[in-house]
Amino acid sequence: MDNAASAAESSASQQSATIRPTDRTSRPDQSIKFATWNVGSMTGKEAAVTRALFRQGVDICCVQESRWPGCDDKMLGNSGARYKFFWQGCTDGNAGVGILVLEKWIDKVVDVRRLNERVMCIKVKLGECWLNCVFAYAPQDGKSPQEKNVFWDLLSSVVGNMPASEMVVVGGDLNGHVGASVGGYEGVHGGYGFRDRNVSGERILEFCDAVDMVIANTLFEREPDGLVTYVSGKKKTMIDYLLLRRCDKGFIKNVKVIVDDECKLQHRMLLGVIMIKDVMKKQGERTTQSQSQKVKKKLRKTSRKRAFARVMADCKNEVSEAKNVESKWNSVKDAWLKAAEQVCGWTEGPEEWLWQNEEAAKAIEEKRTFYKMWHKTNDESKETRKIAEKCVASAQEKMKQEPENNVDSTVHMQTVLGELQNKWLTVSVSRMKCVNISLRTLMEKLWQKVTKKRRCGKSC
Repeated sequence: MDNAASAAESSASQQSATIRPTDRTSRPDQSIKFATWNVGSMTGKEAAVTRALFRQGVDICCVQESRWPGCDDKMLGNSGARYKFFWQGCTDGNAGVGILVLEKWIDKVVDVRRLNERVMCIKVKLGECWLNCVFAYAPQDGKSPQEKNVFWDLLSSVVGNMPASEMVVVGGDLNGHVGASVGGYEGVHGGYGFRDRNVSGERILEFCDAVDMVIANTLFEREPDGLVTYVSGKKKTMIDYLLLRRCDKGFIKNVKVIVDDECKLQHRMLLGVIMIKDVMKKQGERTTQSQSQKVKKKLRKTSRKRAFARVMADCKNEVSEAKNVESKWNSVKDAWLKAAEQVCGWTEGPEEWLWQNEEAAKAIEEKRTFYKMWHKTNDESKETRKIAEKCVASAQEKMKQEPENNVDSTVHMQTVLGELQNKWLTVSVSRMKCVNISLRTLMEKLWQKVTKKRRCGKSC
């Protein structure tokens, strides 16, 4: 009995060890693992696929060639490593795409859209961030151009109509080779690809350029075998991709190819680690609004919307009179800029320092240059920093002395007093204990001289 019990315990421990994730304990909570995998067929492979995903700590996986007819959802896997499978197939049981969502994220799925047997998408609520996951399976090279055009038009429509404020991730088997070189697609291709580019790969790059996305596979340097996602005999290619919006490029932390020994499929799993957007902002990322965001915020007000519409209506004739595409675009652009200028106005620009002169500006610029070099080489130059500090100190001292020596310079004095009044409003000089002593003394002297000149003027 003891031997049987020990054998049962050892077998149970081995089974649990096979599905234990390798890095789930070390992975921070603010990241999510997103994978894409062409499994050939889900029939008879459900358990092996879910175990492989759980070992890698995958939260959401896009599956191509599921080959299950109809459309439905089903729980797969054992307790503790369960995934919900949403799939969309076709009547003949070929192709088909599906989505595997880890059990803890199921309640966060708010929408599932089954467009056809090649395109699906889900929306997931992650804290304050909305994540749109689009799953695609492009037609192979042997398919007709009409079928390919229908697929790319549908995918472009789906991705292009998603809100700009939400994250979008596209994963799937796109059946194209984007090549190793950038080749005119800067900002789309990261420069780390595999071998040569073909026509289907050119179509992928054109799609990414049109919807402003970047190919995450090509952002990370890997050995050639670490880029391969499909192996058939001696043939090795990269045809599976993860795509993100260019503005969310900084949220992708890693993309790698996983070779699973248990499943032994021709296609390899492509795995990416994505940081959750709102958590990164809380950790100190930049949250300042761009100028376009500020303009959009101003135009949300009803009164400004109407004013903007009136100005655009006045410019309608100029746009209609344009003869070619270039002139029409220029007239539309000028109309938008004119309307935005009249309705929203211009920003005041950066604050100017009265004490700054050419010598101090040059020293500060040199200091910034050496600071950037120090960030790259860790070789700090203290000499430039000291020179910049001395120049700034001497410029500030000149500014303090200049109003005292040039009392008759009314324009300069009004500028200084205007700046002081803007900063401290109507606060009494005697109560400004928080202000630096030298600055307070300067203000008192300036105020005494101004009041003395006023008395002299009245008496005269």
